[in-house]
Amino acid sequence: MNYKEHVDEHLLIDYAKDQLDSDKRTEIIAHVNMCAQCQTNLKEWELLLNREQQIANDPSPYLKTRIHHSIAKHGKPKRTIAFKPIFASISGVMIVFLCVLLYINMRAQDLTYEVRQNEEIGESELFNHPNTNRLDIIPASTAQNVSGNVWINNATNEMLVEVQGLTHLAERDYQLWVIHSNDQFRSELLQLQNGTAKVYYRGEDLTKLERIKASVEPLGGSDKPTGPETFYVNFTR
Repeated sequence: MNYKEHVDEHLLIDYAKDQLDSDKRTEIIAHVNMCAQCQTNLKEWELLLNREQQIANDPSPYLKTRIHHSIAKHGKPKRTIAFKPIFASISGVMIVFLCVLLYINMRAQDLTYEVRQNEEIGESELFNHPNTNRLDIIPASTAQNVSGNVWINNATNEMLVEVQGLTHLAERDYQLWVIHSNDQFRSELLQLQNGTAKVYYRGEDLTKLERIKASVEPLGGSDKPTGPETFYVNFTR
């Protein structure tokens, strides 16, 4: 295949994640070698994906604290039991696996929200309420065409996210993550309409809101953020 203009971003993502067959990789790299814009885009995706992987491999302070508290609670063993190396390795893997499951489960606890998107939202007094604050959406470096606003009102426990400029992805979904200060989160797959999405939230948990962000995820979404960010908003309390 000859790319007359530029390689689609979802193909660059798959290339960077080494998820393409050899023929497709050869086609893409042949174009990238002759296209400065695609070279830049590919490097940015590789940097973003590498950064996401580094973050995923580094336990959060919350997880580290939980592990330290567990050790302090149960204390050190009074004697050391010698295991053969193979059993020690298996035990270590099992402990790490259980810690990861515990961490994901604690973060993904269900948050109480009423959620609606696009036409489901209807009319709202949120815009005219005196306690409503408006924040600008901040696009990621690879999504400079993205813009929008977030309206949030702690008095009525409402939030509305409006975003424009999202590129259609045939084999990916945009997933919106609502992250709280206690490390809990919930997510929604954005329902795009001509590159635009609106999401309405209502619930008492909004008072603990710390950050929202959108990331590119596999079709159907992910249990936790894995793809590069598209936009984000940080909240200060």
